[in-house]
Amino acid sequence: MEIPEGWKLTSLDSLADNAASIRYGVVQIGANTPNGVPIVPIKYINKISTSALHLAANEIERKYTNSRVQPGDVLISVKGTIGEVGIVPSDFFGNIAREIARIRPGKGIDNNFLAFQLRAEHTQRRMHRLIVGTTRLEFSIKELKKFLVPVPSLKEQKRIAEILGTWDRAIVVTEALIAKSEAQKKALMQQLLTGKRRLPGFEDDWKEVRLGDVAEMTSGNAFKSSDISEEGDYRLIRMNDLKVGVLKNSDPRFVADHALDGLERFILHPGDFVFGMTGSLSNYAWIPPDLANTLYLNQRVGRLSAKNKNSSRFLQQLYLSTSVQNNILRMAAGAAQLNISLRDLRSFIISVPSFDEQKAIARIIDISADEVNVLQTKLQTLKTEKAALMQQLLTGKRRVKLTEVA
Repeated sequence: MEIPEGWKLTSLDSLADNAASIRYGVVQIGANTPNGVPIVPIKYINKISTSALHLAANEIERKYTNSRVQPGDVLISVKGTIGEVGIVPSDFFGNIAREIARIRPGKGIDNNFLAFQLRAEHTQRRMHRLIVGTTRLEFSIKELKKFLVPVPSLKEQKRIAEILGTWDRAIVVTEALIAKSEAQKKALMQQLLTGKRRLPGFEDDWKEVRLGDVAEMTSGNAFKSSDISEEGDYRLIRMNDLKVGVLKNSDPRFVADHALDGLERFILHPGDFVFGMTGSLSNYAWIPPDLANTLYLNQRVGRLSAKNKNSSRFLQQLYLSTSVQNNILRMAAGAAQLNISLRDLRSFIISVPSFDEQKAIARIIDISADEVNVLQTKLQTLKTEKAALMQQLLTGKRRVKLTEVA
């Protein structure tokens, strides 16, 4: 590993406080015990202050006094999920689970810099080369202690951590704005799509109809395994390609050319609304314009469009409303895996206003959704730019001016 002038490759053991060696925590935490000692698990390693932690009995935790944590300690997961990193907040005193290791920084290392260095992609790649185990992965304490990280002067560490902390704060603020906007959009949908809130100029009564009377609902083709490949020109949209609002880009499957004859009705078009009919029934996506005529619909994935084009967007949004989603869950069959049939979906009774009011409602909801999408794009940009900056700053490829003001 190349390091710049003035930096040193230093083992984590050498960076740790001499009075508190690197070690993992409580092996068996036992039952949750009132007035016990809080134990940090992996899933809350970054949410210690805001999470309801398991409380271990004092007689159990007392055997692990050497792994107790204090404010400022750096935590890293070393078993199961490897490489999750957190810092113990200022108001916390407790212990950690067996899956986590505690690193108490010594005098020459800034805890925020160390946490950023351990989270960095280049560091994570090196750590994962040292993982052992098949059924459950582990990064041993022995290897963790020997693990080398590049370290500049304490002053430069603090400056780097300060810069990256600014990006973290921007990400947190944007995530909060997204959560607020999504909650507002959900409340708006609930009010407008049920008629509890009417838009100005609309007073006509809503009518009750079956969803199948106003919407075309179809599912995809049952492609054979021999018709599907890992590459090709025509992508197959399956259940596991859907998540909430978008198509996944990982692990796509394609339809072989020989299997496409006579299946034009299963081609997806821009703006098509597709939804899951098995497993995660709340997953859905709208087909983006850049994928026009290159996607085919697989079985157990549904497509919804209105019989009157003026209703399409309204009906698709109505499908996502709390009332319809609750109906889907009530009518879904199956124990291990939920399923909903097109017959049941078509039988849903819904209330609809005039076509003009439907279009107006859909337009308002789309504006609200656009606001969320803008924030999500901003969030992704912040995360991408921060990752690139971490790569530059934490390897010394880009040096900071220590006289700069944040």
